[in-house]
Amino acid sequence: MATQSHGISLWLVPSIEADHHSTSPTERLSMLIGRLAHANETPVFAPHVTLHSRLPLETDISSLVDTIRGVIGTGPAPSELVFRDVREGGTVFQCVLAAIEPDKSLSGLHDRLRAALQPFGLGDQADYFPHLSLVYGDLTSAHKLAIVQEIMVQDETLASDGTCRLCGMSSFALGELQVVRTASSDPSEWQCLARLAL
Repeated sequence: MATQSHGISLWLVPSIEADHHSTSPTERLSMLIGRLAHANETPVFAPHVTLHSRLPLETDISSLVDTIRGVIGTGPAPSELVFRDVREGGTVFQCVLAAIEPDKSLSGLHDRLRAALQPFGLGDQADYFPHLSLVYGDLTSAHKLAIVQEIMVQDETLASDGTCRLCGMSSFALGELQVVRTASSDPSEWQCLARLAL
């Protein structure tokens, strides 16, 4: 029996609409990710929060999109995500990240999609940890902690009221759900295959 290659992911992406800051959440987060990538010689990638990954590359995208659209219509979808904190992670793709508050609408959408995607061959999923990665790389713990400290100082991450702020935002509006081909370990080769309104 042939083994399947995994490499289709579902992302929630920040809005591209300008807000009261006169720039969009996507622009501000992209600038931060780009600045950190340049300073640390790590890859640049689009800001996103992964809902699911490890769908087979052979997945019929049209059927997948129809299924996702149906799931979105069955319950509340998140319109805004709240930052919890900035921290180091334990994998290349979670090297330095901003943890996201797992509210009911986000957790609910994740769980509904997990159930609906089983027929598509969704790979095993660890417990869901919503986050927005800021740096990808295989860096030492000391290097990651230095980046976290830099972000906290330069971006004034911890507000006086105890909330986490990133790029001047304690939360950000979502723009859409994207289906992305992420089979390569090189983010520059990733490709958006479909976009869905939330």
